[in-house]
Amino acid sequence: MGGNGGDGGIGLSMSAGMVLNNQGTIEGGSGGAAGAAGTGGIPGRAGANGVGGAGVVGAGLTVINSGTITGGMGGDGLTQANAITFTGGANTLTLQTGSVINGNIAVDGSLTFNQSTAQTLGSAITGNGAVIQNGTGTLTLTGPTTIAAARRSLLERSAPGTPARSAPAR
Repeated sequence: MGGNGGDGGIGLSMSAGMVLNNQGTIEGGSGGAAGAAGTGGIPGRAGANGVGGAGVVGAGLTVINSGTITGGMGGDGLTQANAITFTGGANTLTLQTGSVINGNIAVDGSLTFNQSTAQTLGSAITGNGAVIQNGTGTLTLTGPTTIAAARRSLLERSAPGTPARSAPAR
């Protein structure tokens, strides 16, 4: 049997209540490739690929991003880990000019986008938490959003200065 690939490490693991003002690059580690199956008369099977590490992980966080946050690639070279994993509590994410999020955003607890300028987010948003748009800027979500039906709510502003309206997350 081939050996298993190791899992990639977390780029940045944060304690509750911490604030991250990212202007650079944070990336989860890449998972290792699986070992090959036995050959030459020694039957066996290939090992398992390692999973990539998340870029940022924590609960009750404030993340202000004008840099790049990337989830690590799995050992298969195809599967990408979450860019950000919010593990609980009330979290805030502010996307500023230059912000790049490569990978999904997983939400347990709540996630408030606090936008003062118009931003577009192409990452998938997944999990069991609530997602809220706050601030005067418009947030356009172009990636799939699969928040559990019982907790999903998305408050979005159609234009700066207009009242917030509630719409189901998709």
